[in-house]
Amino acid sequence: MAQQMKYCRNCGKQIDANAKFCRYCGYRFEGAAQPAGRAQQSQKPVGAASAAAAGLAGAAVTAAKGAAQSQAAAAVQTAKQQAGQVLSQVPGAGAVMNRVQEIAASANAGEESFDLGNLNATGLIDQATGGALGNAMGTINQVKGQVTEILSPVKTLLSGVKSFFGNLKDIIKNPKAAIPTIIMGILWIVLGMMRDSDSSIVKVLSWLTFSEGGLDRDAAGTIGGIFGKGVVAVAVTSLFNGGFRDIAAGLKTIFSGAKGNSGEKKSIGFLLIGVVIGILAYFAFTGFENASGITTMAGISGIMLSLGALGSKDGFLYKFAESLTSKVQNGVRTAQNGKMAGLFAGMTGGFAVITAFTALLW
Repeated sequence: MAQQMKYCRNCGKQIDANAKFCRYCGYRFEGAAQPAGRAQQSQKPVGAASAAAAGLAGAAVTAAKGAAQSQAAAAVQTAKQQAGQVLSQVPGAGAVMNRVQEIAASANAGEESFDLGNLNATGLIDQATGGALGNAMGTINQVKGQVTEILSPVKTLLSGVKSFFGNLKDIIKNPKAAIPTIIMGILWIVLGMMRDSDSSIVKVLSWLTFSEGGLDRDAAGTIGGIFGKGVVAVAVTSLFNGGFRDIAAGLKTIFSGAKGNSGEKKSIGFLLIGVVIGILAYFAFTGFENASGITTMAGISGIMLSLGALGSKDGFLYKFAESLTSKVQNGVRTAQNGKMAGLFAGMTGGFAVITAFTALLW
């Protein structure tokens, strides 16, 4: 026959049904016989000490439970906030966020399992949440490991310069890689010398290559024209390296609604900033007085590069814009996808508007 058991009213431990005292906390049950004579007198201090210890133990458990529940809720809330900062960068983040929310619900519910032998805060919180806090932090650390570090604007610029000279070094090692650049350079020189020609072929090639960029301008204008030619060269060559796919992806992001593909609302403020940047960049490439139908390729290339950067989410232009719009939270620099989408959508719109205006009315 199985031994009958009961629970101590003071500490909640399971003990023998016939026990007069709790062997864990010393609590004396009603009806327990008192020893007689000297034995009874000598037992009183022990009983008092046991009762005092039991009271302190019970109070400690009650306080620990309340503190653990409160700390667990606060800790899991912090975990959710940290997770939200990084989950938007990870494919399948929705499923991970759902898991974190389940963990939070579990922590808020709590459990009644405590061990008097482990009264440290971490142990109590872990017991109170059924291990949910540890799971939440483990999930966050795993997600953080999948997120690419976002550099500051200065570090991004330095990285771009380093990459530029690295590409030059590769060209020196492999001269064939410079053939497209050399061809484009020769075309610019030849077409510049033939700029007064009435040949339709010359005019079309001048438009396609933006050969007018930087001509008949001052030193600053010449530098702007050279940058414009570089933009055109990069845009044209990108079409042979997945450029069409990236442009299509960028268009999809822009026209995917107010919140975009990332789920973050597009920033109206950064959209307006992007429009201004697109217009100013176009005139920096062409010059205000020199802007005409034959210089519109600079604007078209600006549209292509803006869409391609937004679609590929890679390249110097994207990374630099990402660093400028990023936000440091809890020591972690995180991307602001809504600002990024707004900025590139604005740049695309700015280039498009000024290009159309130049072609039709200039």
